[in-house]
Parts: sequence; structure tokens; C-alpha cells
Amino acid sequence: MSRRPIKRSQMNRYAAMNLRKRTDGEAAAEKALYQARAYIRKSHSLDIGEIVTQHVIQSRSKKHSYIFDFYLPRITLAIEIDGECHRNRGEYDKHRDEYAQDSRDIETKRFTNSEALQSDFRDKIRKAILDRLQGKPRKGLEYDPEAETKRREFIELSYRKERHLRS
Repeated sequence: MSRRPIKRSQMNRYAAMNLRKRTDGEAAAEKALYQARAYIRKSHSLDIGEIVTQHVIQSRSKKHSYIFDFYLPRITLAIEIDGECHRNRGEYDKHRDEYAQDSRDIETKRFTNSEALQSDFRDKIRKAILDRLQGKPRKGLEYDPEAETKRREFIELSYRKERHLRS
């Protein structure tokens, strides 16, 4: 008996549902990821880019779709927080990680919910990101605080103009 492929739109609904029903470990992991990004910007002058939560990837044949808890597209790193539902899904998770690595060059780092709630979890996230950066070229990852300030000012100005036009 073969499984019917799940459409991307359905996977997006699953991802949205996962986002609404986050575990404590996922909330702690998101906070740790943002702190790690700030640390890497300051101490290493590198910008790892955006952090995407509940990221959906679909195989090229469109037979399989997968959801990653956190994805860093600039360095192609996925962070998975494994809760109770992953206890009996080892084979599925292994297949998903292999597919992501082989076809998209996405490295997956897995942590348990209990690990994410520990005090040293932020250090583990930093180490995972820095380990991934070891194999990546640094070009394009340089962090420019002035450019970031200009970008934020532009966004704020655009927001103010939009608000002014509405009133």
C-alpha cells in the first residue's frame, strides 16, 4: 500500500498548525537561535541571515514534503527539536535528513525537547552554527552593521509613509 503524496498547500497548513502549537522546547530554541545570531554577528562579524520557522521543502518529484522546525537558508542548516511524536519515527526522520542532505545540501541538527530547555542549549546552537560555517565560504556572510541600520531605517520610513497615507 503506497502513501498518497501530500500537496504543498496541505503541508503549509500543517506548518501553520505546528507554529500555533509550539512546544516549550521549540520556543526556547527560537530564542536561542536569535541570541546565537546576535552573538555571531558581534563576535565573528558574520551574518547567518534569516531564521525561518516551520519551513516546508518538497522533493523535486513532488512525492514527498517535509517540515523543518527551524531553517537557516543562508547557511543551509535545519534545526529540529524532537518531542514525543518523534519517538517512534526514527526511520522517517533518517530518510528526511538524508533527502535534505543529498538533494539540497541541508545539514540537519537534532536536539530533544529536554535539551532545548537546558541552560547550556544556547551554546549548543552556537556550536552547531559555527560548525556549519566551517565548511562554507565566508564570502557573502560578512556582517555590516551600517548596512543593517540603513535597512532598518528604510523599513521604518516605509512603514511611517504607509501609515500616513492610510490616515
